[in-house]
Amino acid sequence: SMLYDECFFSSSGKNFAYYGKQKDTHVLDHHQEVIPQLDLTSIPTKENISFAASRVVFVRLYPGIDLKYLSSVAADRDILVLQSYHSATGPADEDSDLLKFVASQSKEVSIFMAGYSEELLELPYASSLELIRAGLYLCKNIPAYYLYVYLLMGLAVGLDKQALAENLSEFQVSS
Repeated sequence: SMLYDECFFSSSGKNFAYYGKQKDTHVLDHHQEVIPQLDLTSIPTKENISFAASRVVFVRLYPGIDLKYLSSVAADRDILVLQSYHSATGPADEDSDLLKFVASQSKEVSIFMAGYSEELLELPYASSLELIRAGLYLCKNIPAYYLYVYLLMGLAVGLDKQALAENLSEFQVSS
C-alpha cells in the first residue's frame, strides 16, 4: 500500500498521523480537513446515481503511470479524480504520460487531484504546479474519496462539471 510509503497519511479520514523513525505515531490535532458540501433540495434517484457513477472515475496515481491506461479509464467519462502520492504530486517531468494526458484531455475531461494538505506542505511540489498549468484542478485539504463522492453526487443532482469545478474554486490551488 502507498500508505506505508508516505510519512503523512490520512487515517480513517479524520486525522493525519506521522510515523517517526521509531515507528511511533504522532497525531496532528489541528489538522484542517475539508468535506465539500452540496446544497440538496432532494435526494438523487438510483438511476441518476448510476448514471453519474458511469461518468466519474477514481484513479490512484503511481510513478510511471501509463498514457494508455489513463486514456482507457477516462474514455467516455466527464470527470477523473486522481489520488496523488507523496503529499499531492504526480509525475510531471517532460516525459510524463500523466502530464501529456492532462494537457491533451483537460478540455474533454475535468481532471481533479486530491492529496495536498496546506498543513503538511507550505507550497505544492513543482510537478503539481506543472499539472495545474496543463489543466488539472488540484484541491487542497480534501481527502480523495470525499472529492470523488462529492463530484459523483454533484453530477447525480444535475450539476455539470463546470459548475462542480466552480463550487470547489475556494479549495483549488492555482499555479
